[in-house]
Amino acid sequence: MNSDWYVAAGSATDAKATLKVSRTGLVLEPIPLISFERIFKNYVHSSENHLSTLGSRKAMLTSRTLGIIASALLVTSVSAAYYSHALPVYNISSVNTPEPCKRSQDSILVIQDGSGFNGSSTHGAPSNPWPKVHVHKGDTVNIIVCNVDKVQAHGFAINHYFDRGTALGPGQMYRLSFIAKDPGSFVIYCVVFCSAHNFMVAELIVT
Repeated sequence: MNSDWYVAAGSATDAKATLKVSRTGLVLEPIPLISFERIFKNYVHSSENHLSTLGSRKAMLTSRTLGIIASALLVTSVSAAYYSHALPVYNISSVNTPEPCKRSQDSILVIQDGSGFNGSSTHGAPSNPWPKVHVHKGDTVNIIVCNVDKVQAHGFAINHYFDRGTALGPGQMYRLSFIAKDPGSFVIYCVVFCSAHNFMVAELIVT
């Protein structure tokens, strides 16, 4: 042989190894033989574990996805139930001014539309509140608020006397009565964001 090395069979106790022997008889460390059977078994076992892991992950992903969908549906249902009671119900089909929206001798009429409160946008509101409602301390104040807008909802509130306010849908009317016990100037404003929101500023003056 041209090479100074050759491969010889190992001992009987190490049948799966070969010995690299020099021509001088020096024996080096045994080199393990490649066992294709062992590789195949390891590959099959690894594949089975991988598929099992994928199956578990898929099951976890499916459970997590279903949980997210169920949570979203629950939140949507609760929100819908809450807002159906919290928000005012607008009678969109009633676009004509109701009959009660006529001023009587003992009441103040406030008309809501795209120009504000009684046309407040043309009277310099909000820097010049309009209308200005003048009453005396101890008077019973009766206000009729009518939304004659055919599209938008509008709001109505009075600082100190009617802070919670109310929202009126198109064609809706609201009656408010209270006793003006405290003197001063109180802002009347809109509580619904609309196209005329910035101009819906009026004033109640109690003397």
